[in-house]
Amino acid sequence: MPVPSARRWLAAAVAALLIGGADAAPVVHTVTIDGFEFHPPEVTVGKGDVVVWVNKDPVPHTATAKGAALDSGSIAASGSFRFTATREGRFDYVCTLHPTMKGVLVVH
Repeated sequence: MPVPSARRWLAAAVAALLIGGADAAPVVHTVTIDGFEFHPPEVTVGKGDVVVWVNKDPVPHTATAKGAALDSGSIAASGSFRFTATREGRFDYVCTLHPTMKGVLVVH
């Protein structure tokens, strides 16, 4: 049986979670690059969430939006790029090496 101080701490922690007083861990979203396409082609995330692009193609790719809102640089074959969404908005991005590859990141 827990001691009273442990019960009070647990009750406070549960209450904080229920009313949103505790900082939630960021959600991690994955965009897979495969077959010269971004999967999914559009991803919607919350501010503070993390997006990871994973390159499964045998050649490098980028995920680059105008205005430097998002710029992965070259993502090597079998490599990945991790991005934390800090600004709200819609960010259309392309692979600068293969401009027919297009994706959208929406941050709310």
